[in-house]
Amino acid sequence: MEKMTYLSAKTKENIKKIDKQEQELTLRTPSKKISVKKALNDIKKTKVNKKEINKTVQKER
Repeated sequence: MEKMTYLSAKTKENIKKIDKQEQELTLRTPSKKISVKKALNDIKKTKVNKKEINKTVQKER
């Protein structure tokens, strides 16, 4: 029974931590929704740019 009480207390403590982190995140995150498609395209563009940079560096060697 003692273990169950301990686990229950730890679970409640972790729930409080998660709630606090969610609140902090919502305060930092702008309410404006970001398009997932746009974010993926931006990531793709940065990867392409890195590949091009690597190609130019290798050509210079």
